[in-house]
Amino acid sequence: MIHYSDTAANGLYGWSAYTSAAPGGGSPLINGVSQGPYWVDPNHAPPGAGYLNIVAVAYRATAPAPCCLPDISLRGKKIVFDMTIEGIDLPANALLGVWVQAADVRAKNGQGRMMNIFQARNAICEQLLLQRPYRRGGQSTGWTPPQHRVVEVPFSETPRDWVSLGTSDARADTYGHVEDPSVYGEVLDNWIDLGIISLLGSNATPGLLGKFTFNKIEISDVV
Repeated sequence: MIHYSDTAANGLYGWSAYTSAAPGGGSPLINGVSQGPYWVDPNHAPPGAGYLNIVAVAYRATAPAPCCLPDISLRGKKIVFDMTIEGIDLPANALLGVWVQAADVRAKNGQGRMMNIFQARNAICEQLLLQRPYRRGGQSTGWTPPQHRVVEVPFSETPRDWVSLGTSDARADTYGHVEDPSVYGEVLDNWIDLGIISLLGSNATPGLLGKFTFNKIEISDVV
């Protein structure tokens, strides 16, 4: 069963990217386009899992934001991105994949910190099999031509397939670290937003470069 489906032609309402042109704030994906350079998100810097680039993000229907995604658990679901990529340059130690955020459902009175998890298994960078251009000082020396790709990421219910993004020291009041493995499943039930990020690790630069054109995004049951 398909629970959500939208296309660039239809507007991809609610999807945004965090680029360096709008630091700390999302910009709508006009015609489905997300293009770097991206803002460097420091909220999960070490001792958290690392700095982030946010390629695309959208919110659940219950969130206090422009929402487009269905109010459903992500257990037993998968997300599919039909996209065209150009000039992608992913830093050597970075990962590109699906990330999910939820409030800590175990906190008293619902006032817990935010839990962020990144799915390392079936990472998008592995599926894209990127042909990285030569690099110089963190910048691409070439621009790879457009390539059509369809990537499918089932939301895993196996804790070891996920990485807890944790928190930087500066944001420990807002973000937390997932320590109990059972919490990963609760994040999939009680998620607030999700999307694609580049997990850069301990180095904020160089970041992800290139252009993603999302032709279609779909959430459906895993068959």
